[in-house]
Amino acid sequence: MTANPIPNMHLRPGPDRGATGPHGGGTRAVVMGREGVVSSNHWLASQEAINVLQRGGNAFDAAVCAAAVVSVAEPYMSGIGGSGGAVCFEGSSGECYALDFHAFAPAGVNKSRWTDQSALVDDAAAALVPGVAAGWSTINERFGALSFGDVMQPAIDAAANGVPASILCADQIGKNAERLHRNQAARRVFFSDDRPLRPGELLVQGQLAESLRLLAVHGASGLYDGPLTDAFVKGCAREGGVISRDDLMQAQEVPWTGTASTTYRGLTIHTLPPPYTSFQLLETLRILEAFDLQTINFQSGDHLHLVIEAIKISREDRINFAISDSSDYGRLLSDDHIAQSRGRIRINTATRGGGDRFEESIVRAPQHTTHLVAADRRGNFISLTQTLGWYFGSALMVGETGILLNDMLYFADLSPESPAAIRGGAKIASPIAPVIATNQTEPFLAVGTPGGFGIAQTTMQMLSNVIDFGCNPQTAIEAPRVRADEGFYVAVESRLPSESIDDLSARGHDCHDVGNWMYESDPEFGRSDIGRGSMVVRDPATGALLAGADPRGDGFATGL
Repeated sequence: MTANPIPNMHLRPGPDRGATGPHGGGTRAVVMGREGVVSSNHWLASQEAINVLQRGGNAFDAAVCAAAVVSVAEPYMSGIGGSGGAVCFEGSSGECYALDFHAFAPAGVNKSRWTDQSALVDDAAAALVPGVAAGWSTINERFGALSFGDVMQPAIDAAANGVPASILCADQIGKNAERLHRNQAARRVFFSDDRPLRPGELLVQGQLAESLRLLAVHGASGLYDGPLTDAFVKGCAREGGVISRDDLMQAQEVPWTGTASTTYRGLTIHTLPPPYTSFQLLETLRILEAFDLQTINFQSGDHLHLVIEAIKISREDRINFAISDSSDYGRLLSDDHIAQSRGRIRINTATRGGGDRFEESIVRAPQHTTHLVAADRRGNFISLTQTLGWYFGSALMVGETGILLNDMLYFADLSPESPAAIRGGAKIASPIAPVIATNQTEPFLAVGTPGGFGIAQTTMQMLSNVIDFGCNPQTAIEAPRVRADEGFYVAVESRLPSESIDDLSARGHDCHDVGNWMYESDPEFGRSDIGRGSMVVRDPATGALLAGADPRGDGFATGL
């Protein structure tokens, strides 16, 4: 079975499948372009990235610009003080590469400091060494058509002049007000007259603008071995952090690697290799490939049951096998293991699933991340994810730099028996999973999402919506989602057909209605584990680029 070509894509999966918008079933029009398209989680980032394309930049320049701007306009999700990764397809060579800028735990980290996972959330000592600036600079140096200073300028201007706080941004500032208020530098940025910023008020970040300017002039070394280094190290120490100058110097070199990949319906699906755990979604797809999903009604009980059960199996493997960069994840994708995994699925009965961590318990991690995609007419594609950890990371701004510090060690395990245990100087597993799908040597699709441990589940569903069911990028993103958790628990968006939810319940799934578009009505779960996707698809016949963005947040796609 081969992937659906773009001309055969369904414009409207149907109102009975939760697609009720006026644009081919979507609430928004599919954005189309010939020269290039960008989709990110903030409109300003996408707009400025398109401006970069108009100035002669390519998709990689546009992505770095968008990544920098979104860290200013959406500071609760990502920033210079965080980490990330990217998958890049170079049109001229037809090759796909992975870039790992996840950095690592500081050498001086003391894992005995914590006895409870939640204690890592607001602790500066739970910060990984930042890798984002090195990632931006490395992408630009290898693939960019414009200078690093050129692509950074829009972010500098946005930080210095201010960005109106969106409804969602103001909402997150308010929800995290107590955390932000305890840090003087953060209080100056996110509060006005000692109250959280309101929607439409300017989010001005003068100190961050200066830090971005120094990066634009000096490149990544501005942070790792330059004018920002001492201020960052001293500011981190004042907050209780343990990142040293030596740690920073080590972090400025980020490696290009081969991708983790598998085939699905005739396409090659590329994502990040370990220590990223994105191979979970590759295994889910492999398990599902034996089932002829195209003959099953989209988002019926039959369809969703298979998805949920495949997710449970691949998640279990991710927990048990994943972590170190020497992990042999390939055996999880072998024909023998996949056949054995498929044999565990009971077609009419739900099975009990484990949680997201090595020690079974429902440990909630809110959406903590941002994702963006960009593509251009030369066939260059990039799928990039960056993160701070929790909302606003540790909620601690470092010294006078305006940089929010991450708390990414939260995603490691305190249990010494876990493959994901904290080790000083070592990388930890990360659930981020940017994806590019190729058809032989041609790019077909780029997609990704925020969502913590739910990323692999949501990304897999968006991919399958296009490849198996012919959804266009916008309806593929908007389609109602499910999220499998520990035991028989399944979160379902209420736009799913009621008969599908009833069918799942009859098979033994414990279905929880979590609202129309995200976790609106499930306080136990917290909001947004279901993600906010960005996607671009290339029409193989015409080269036209189609992009979609997620209405669950401030997502925005634009084209040229």
